[in-house]
Amino acid sequence: MTSEQRRLATTVFVLSGITLLSRLLGFVREQILASTLGATYAADAFVAAQLVPTALDAIVGTAMATALLPLLTAAKNREDNELARLYRAATLALGAGYLAETILLYWQAPAVMATLAPGLPDHARAQAVTLARILAPAPLLLGLASLHTMLLHTHSRFWIPAAAALGPNVAVVISCLVLRQGTTAHTIAWALVAGYTAQVTLLVLAALRLRIPWRTDRPDWAAVSRAAALALPLMASSALGQTTSFVDKFLASHMREGTIASLNYALKLVQLPVGVIIQGLAQVMFARFAHFAAAGDRDTLTAELARTLRLLLFVFLPGVGLLVVLSEPAVATAFQRGRFDSQATQLTAQAMTAYAPAVLPLSIVPLLTNVANALQLTKLPLLGTSVATVAYVTLAVTLAPFLAHRGLALAWALAQMSAMLVLAWAVTRHLGPTPMRAAAAAVPPNLAATAAASLAAWATSRSVEAALVKLTLGALAGGGAWLLVHGLLRTPELSWGMAVVQGVLKRRPLYRHRPSV
Repeated sequence: MTSEQRRLATTVFVLSGITLLSRLLGFVREQILASTLGATYAADAFVAAQLVPTALDAIVGTAMATALLPLLTAAKNREDNELARLYRAATLALGAGYLAETILLYWQAPAVMATLAPGLPDHARAQAVTLARILAPAPLLLGLASLHTMLLHTHSRFWIPAAAALGPNVAVVISCLVLRQGTTAHTIAWALVAGYTAQVTLLVLAALRLRIPWRTDRPDWAAVSRAAALALPLMASSALGQTTSFVDKFLASHMREGTIASLNYALKLVQLPVGVIIQGLAQVMFARFAHFAAAGDRDTLTAELARTLRLLLFVFLPGVGLLVVLSEPAVATAFQRGRFDSQATQLTAQAMTAYAPAVLPLSIVPLLTNVANALQLTKLPLLGTSVATVAYVTLAVTLAPFLAHRGLALAWALAQMSAMLVLAWAVTRHLGPTPMRAAAAAVPPNLAATAAASLAAWATSRSVEAALVKLTLGALAGGGAWLLVHGLLRTPELSWGMAVVQGVLKRRPLYRHRPSV
């Protein structure tokens, strides 16, 4: 392994560790929210108020920062202070735009909350307005954080942006430890704003160390205009993705108290294990796919995709069955304390059961998206998002009258499944049928292992009362049955996994042990 490869591996390892810490702190934040507010109208108001600034950042801030990255990189490699001119123009233009978003959100908070969650009672909607005004600076702070993150990435500074992103979650946890019983929705909102401020402050200080001159001949407004043009498809894709969140909150606001909050808790619980594993894997696989695509080596790219799809089925398909069987003890273990009572547990567990089928597309869609981006097929992710949005709105309106909040959760899961199928079809058109045939061949043994794991988890946990014991015994029994079935079927993924463990223990190269396609 060369020194460059070691440096890259170290960076990926550290980033994955920080990502894991960030996810865990985010989950602790959700536990604090659940313990403080439960599944009540106060929690519904907080979730609704938090959606708007985060959606604005996802649609505008992240899209603009992503579009600026190649322009910043190109400007860095040229002379005549072009990077300084572009940085100054981007900071001024985007800062003004984000400030306008903040002012508009503060001013129009009553109208926004009335449109987003019209079904909330008056007192809950008034609380949502107050919380939205507290969180109004978030678009400005998050937008500037995204810009400076990309600037640091241009200079191969990855650790500081990743560490700075811990700020909001750390602020919430610290405020809860300090205030204890005095923690309210308002204090959590103020803690989030303080965390966003700390995040952007750390990033700006890191950017100052790059010694980019602020005073230049003239800002490069033309480059910012080009970035805005490049960002439009990204904004459209993100806006479509956020549509599901707005429709979800709109419909849930007309249901029983705590519906918005219970859907939020359930989705965060489902996304936690998937996000921890997939985010690190996606970074590594995107680099590999891009390398093979740039070299014109589509055969190796196809084989790598096929192997990875099989491994994702191997790891995440049993998760669907276990989430269905163990949803109630999982929710009780994670959240049932403080104001989060048994009724809130039942409401959230029902939503979690309906969300469970989304585990598979949540793991596979990022992989297929990375393949599309590596092949420069940037319209395919937009196609997948469009299909998912249309599917969700249609299914949510259809299922909600019959299944209530479970209908909304199931509609979201099925919409993600539709996006996965569309992306799989699109990638097959460009790479051929080999990857999907390999994945299809791996489905029967994985379904058998999933069924055995789910049955073992159910049979083991049904006679136990304590939630933590029930969850632990069910997970152990399910995992044991899963391994037993794969061992009896001699699936290549299990052999590869065992070889990986042996390779780590003996420090052998892992690439020698891969399942055949």
